[in-house]
Amino acid sequence: MNDKARALGLTDTQFRNPHGLDEDGHYSSARDLARLGRVAMADPVYREIAGTESATFPWPEMETTREIYNRNLLIQRMPEATGVKNGYTEAALFTLVGSVAADGREVIGVLLGNPDKEQMYADMERLLRHGLYDFSLTTVVPAGDLADLDGRLEEPLRAWLREGDEVEVAYRQPLPGEEWPEGTVAVVEALVDGRVIARQPALAPEPEVVASQAELPAHSDGGSGKPAGAGAAAWYQRAGVWMATGAALCGAVIATDRLQARRRQRRFRRHATGRLSASD
Repeated sequence: MNDKARALGLTDTQFRNPHGLDEDGHYSSARDLARLGRVAMADPVYREIAGTESATFPWPEMETTREIYNRNLLIQRMPEATGVKNGYTEAALFTLVGSVAADGREVIGVLLGNPDKEQMYADMERLLRHGLYDFSLTTVVPAGDLADLDGRLEEPLRAWLREGDEVEVAYRQPLPGEEWPEGTVAVVEALVDGRVIARQPALAPEPEVVASQAELPAHSDGGSGKPAGAGAAAWYQRAGVWMATGAALCGAVIATDRLQARRRQRRFRRHATGRLSASD
């Protein structure tokens, strides 16, 4: 489990057991739980289960059915709710990872260490509605060459912003241990109130394609335009192809003109014969 946590980028999480009950050294953070919730909700089976309010199962031994309910009350309280998971232990108190979706976007929120269950759900509703409806995805720096840096963005730098947010754009060098694409020369960050809210790698500019002198045909001193040296054979071969093509086209045009002339002569003869017969 800890290996999987590292692979998912959960840097503030350590598992001591698989069931999640209190144990020394067993911990996580709000950020890591949000990341884990995003991974879980990407699984269609889990997503369906997490968003189901209740389900009925057959109970053959009792010749009846049994109904179970989702303990995540967010599913009942918010029509936009999609998941994720609630919990409680004596050490952690009430915890909730909640998610809502609307207009093609989904927001995940995390609340930890809540002594009051009802207050936790009320706070989560406000938090999720704030994230879902009060922010819009905004392009901070468009893709392409950067004006004040010798680099370019493959994708635009976008950030979720509220109306009135003042965004600062900063550049920094990649830090040791960070994983960025090959050719990254800097990291472009968008900050609001000094806090980084989005970042993109700036890549080295694409090299200009310039033909080298070795790729240009060598010409004779006479200025005839015919190449000399090793490129002569290739030049004459291409010239021969063009000459043969031109000759074929000219032949086709001449043949077409002759055929049309013969057709005009036949039509003229038929018309002339008709006029002579009518005059007789």
